[in-house]
Amino acid sequence: PPPPHGALAAPRRRPATAPPPPAPRPGVVENMSWFAPPDQPEKRYVLFGEGGGAQLAAEAGVPLLAQLPLQLPPEEDRPLVLSQPDSPAGVALKGLAQQLRKRLATPR
Repeated sequence: PPPPHGALAAPRRRPATAPPPPAPRPGVVENMSWFAPPDQPEKRYVLFGEGGGAQLAAEAGVPLLAQLPLQLPPEEDRPLVLSQPDSPAGVALKGLAQQLRKRLATPR
C-alpha cells in the first residue's frame, strides 16, 4: 500500500516554504521503511506504506539514498553500526554512509 498522505506532507512542505539550505541536498533517506523481527531477519514487514521515499526523491530530482528499517536499539551504549553491524539497520546505515560519501565527493 502507498504511504499515508500525511507521511509525505512535512517533507514536501519544507522545500516549498523554507529558503534553500546552504548545504547540498544529496538525496532522500526513508526512515522506518520496514521492520524485520530479530528472530527472523529475512522477513520484512512494511508498517507505514511503501514508495514514499522514492516518490519524494523523484519529485525533488534527487536519488533515494537508503531505506532504513525500524529496529530496536542495542542494549549496550554503542552505535548500532558497531554493536550490530550485520543487522538490517546496521547494513542499511553502512550503505547510506557509502552513498553519502560518493554523492558529497562528486563535484556538481
